[in-house]
Amino acid sequence: MTITKEDVIWAYRMILGREPESEEVIRLHMGLADREALRAAMLASQEFQSKQKTIEFPEKWVSTDVHAGAFRMWLDLGDKYVSFGCLMDNYEPLESGFIARNVKPGQNVLDIGANIGWHMLGLRKAVGADGSVWAFEPRRPTLDYLQRTLADNDLSDSVTIHPFGLWDEPRSAQLAWTEKTTNPGGSYVDAEGTSGQSKIDIDLRALDSLNLPRTDFIKIDIEGAEPRALKGGARLIAAHKPLILSELHPDQLQNVSGVSAAEYIGYMKGFGYSCQLLEPGRIGETIDDYPSDLPRELTNVVFSTPEHEVSW
Repeated sequence: MTITKEDVIWAYRMILGREPESEEVIRLHMGLADREALRAAMLASQEFQSKQKTIEFPEKWVSTDVHAGAFRMWLDLGDKYVSFGCLMDNYEPLESGFIARNVKPGQNVLDIGANIGWHMLGLRKAVGADGSVWAFEPRRPTLDYLQRTLADNDLSDSVTIHPFGLWDEPRSAQLAWTEKTTNPGGSYVDAEGTSGQSKIDIDLRALDSLNLPRTDFIKIDIEGAEPRALKGGARLIAAHKPLILSELHPDQLQNVSGVSAAEYIGYMKGFGYSCQLLEPGRIGETIDDYPSDLPRELTNVVFSTPEHEVSW
């Protein structure tokens, strides 16, 4: 029996307790012979074996080698999503590969929604000592450990961490997440004051107010606040036209920014960008809205202009 995307997604959910990390991983598993082979692969995976031995930490921070030993990074053993992928030294391989291929030495880049710093470090590796990385992360204690990662790797000359979020105007807000979450990276700007959530107060600023120099690349993943943040950087985007790697999460776009995926894509079109799905080893499909046949609640996309020479 042919394995479908849905088979792979549900195998991940039922056996590993999470969503597949990329379309590339889904396609690899779709190449297996049948569902029994898929089940066997899941049960034999290092991740499943590790889960059987892992203590359920409510929150425990440790430092480990990442990016093939190039850096040390602090991560939270209670985080079963971002931190776990980093612990395996294989977080978001599709996105990480895209960054490595398209970010060049000496460039200036932004990591908006840096979390614990996996992509911040990947961006720093790509731009080198002559480039600059500006990272944005308002959530504590994530921010505190992100700053420790920066200090441990002695990167302060080329990496700057901003302890606030980005919006289309300066304001105070609350960052919310599900109580006792195992996915702290899912924290979002709670503009409506949702009840029943853990929250902290944060500051939000407009990107253009920072008067940053030429910007070549932006990675942005802020749980639905992407349109607000990029609107606050409209002057920078119009002037520099950076290549942009963005999360596309329709439900969170509506909840946080009050726009649909189509409206977000349409806004970026106004700057001359097209939107492509991030797909392994090929130019992604150009989209105007979130694909109705995509069996996931979110994906990552690339905003590019005709001037960009994108390496897929």
